[in-house]
Amino acid sequence: MIRQPILSVLGHIDHGKTTLLDYIRGSTVAEREFGRITQHIGATEIPIDKIYEMCGPLLQKGKIEIPGLLFIDTPGHRAFQSLRERGGSLADLAILVIDINEGVMEQTAHSIEILKKHKTPFIIAANKIDLIDGWVTANAPFIINYKKQSDRAKEAFDEKFYNLLEQLYNINVPCDRYDRITDFTQSFAIVPISAKSGEGIADLLATVVGLAQRFLKTRLELGGVGEGSILEIKEERGLGKTINAILYDGELKRNDMIAIAGIGGPKKAVIKAIFLPKSLSEMRDKKTRYTEVESVRAACGVKLVLQEDVDVIPGVPFRVCSGNIEDLCIDINLELDTEGVIVKADTAGSIEGVVFELKQLNRKVRKAEVGDVSKRDVAEAASSSDEIERVILAFNVKILEEAREEAKKQGVRIISSNLIYELVDEYEEFCEVKEREKEEARRAMLNYPACIDVLPGYAFRTSKPAIVGVRVMAGSIKQGMELMNKDGEIVGKVLGVQSSGKTIDHAKAGEEIAISIDKGVIGKNIKEGEMLYSNIDEKSAKLLLSELKDEELKCLNEIIAINRKKNEFWAT
Repeated sequence: MIRQPILSVLGHIDHGKTTLLDYIRGSTVAEREFGRITQHIGATEIPIDKIYEMCGPLLQKGKIEIPGLLFIDTPGHRAFQSLRERGGSLADLAILVIDINEGVMEQTAHSIEILKKHKTPFIIAANKIDLIDGWVTANAPFIINYKKQSDRAKEAFDEKFYNLLEQLYNINVPCDRYDRITDFTQSFAIVPISAKSGEGIADLLATVVGLAQRFLKTRLELGGVGEGSILEIKEERGLGKTINAILYDGELKRNDMIAIAGIGGPKKAVIKAIFLPKSLSEMRDKKTRYTEVESVRAACGVKLVLQEDVDVIPGVPFRVCSGNIEDLCIDINLELDTEGVIVKADTAGSIEGVVFELKQLNRKVRKAEVGDVSKRDVAEAASSSDEIERVILAFNVKILEEAREEAKKQGVRIISSNLIYELVDEYEEFCEVKEREKEEARRAMLNYPACIDVLPGYAFRTSKPAIVGVRVMAGSIKQGMELMNKDGEIVGKVLGVQSSGKTIDHAKAGEEIAISIDKGVIGKNIKEGEMLYSNIDEKSAKLLLSELKDEELKCLNEIIAINRKKNEFWAT
């Protein structure tokens, strides 16, 4: 018996993966997703009758043996690398969605790596052809609508298409338009589509079904033992804890004992109930309705209720207990640090997504767990002495009231969001503010180099105090700064800074201002046209050598050279 193939839909963020599936199933999941971004793996079953209906004359009725298609929608944002990997590894066949106007992007390339790694054959859907200049889109096969386009529109399309073709060839993906390929084992098929209007969807489905029928028949033979992968855990009213899963082989029955991969070995549980989503429904959509059934056969998305309350982690495999099950062991690759922030999230996949994103920004994570934010988490975060690490990042989970109260008392920051990029961006902004505050406090403790050019003809007062016009050449001149000449002799302290007759706090490089110097005497210890330098301490000079640039660094080196006339080891 042949099961329906599992199709993974992959691609870069916002290239139209969920919109494509919405068109096929006649739904609006993309509109309802938080931030219009897919955050979890979803699954949709498309029966063969629906495929015949959508393909029309492109697919001859009664010639197809497969019972339908099971689509898996994976997140495109780079934070969901692990979820994409799982979706890609589950698939028999994949559709790689690429915006024809943007071409190959970061997650496009990563998706291709995953598919090649798992040796998953794939078709490329070149989406958003409706946005091509002059293109008149229609709910029709691409192969028919292309002939109706103006010469200008065809030229614009060909330019975009061949650019995409070249990009894919450059990353070792030989491909061509699906209707021009004679040997599908040598080239990847590109099907131009518009997920918005439906143009090319018939071509895409007909190509997918044809390839599955021709090349995957042996792979689609139904096995005897039920095997699947857990997508996510949910608390549902009236049912309690439920498991959304993909059954990718064999059969699953009520009262079957299953083994679920767990830390240290598999965990066993009996299936209390099996619920099947209505055909053409998306499993992760809150509006989806389920029907309770006695048994299901692969491949399908199911909701399971277990008799035992076992601690299940999303993203792991399960198998009906028959024969060896010891290989079902979790191996979540989370490289945690001895210090850093605490991450709490709704699923293991989400944790991996948050941690991956933080690692990209060189931020440390010391603890990452599935579950709501508790008082214990706050106490752990509070133990850090670094303000940047006294933080809990909460993705798609609750913050218990006692945790909120404790966080206020302990000065722990809790950042919460339903979007990973938003969560990480807010934390990064928090870090930048705190690091800037630290830097400002540190800089306030240091004496920074500055040098000024005493302008000839602008001596307004010769002494007590000397008032003279200067140009700031590097650094910043401010009240209280001690000045020295090129011989290292102290000429006095800056009493005030004026610009256009108004007193100011400081003046930066490039500004021309007037300063008063308490012990300065024009013509004696201060000469017109000479350079004066800020007298900084040796500790500040040593620390600033590694961080200053350009004119400030040049000024500092001149100050160091002046001081080394008296002490050759100064600031070494």
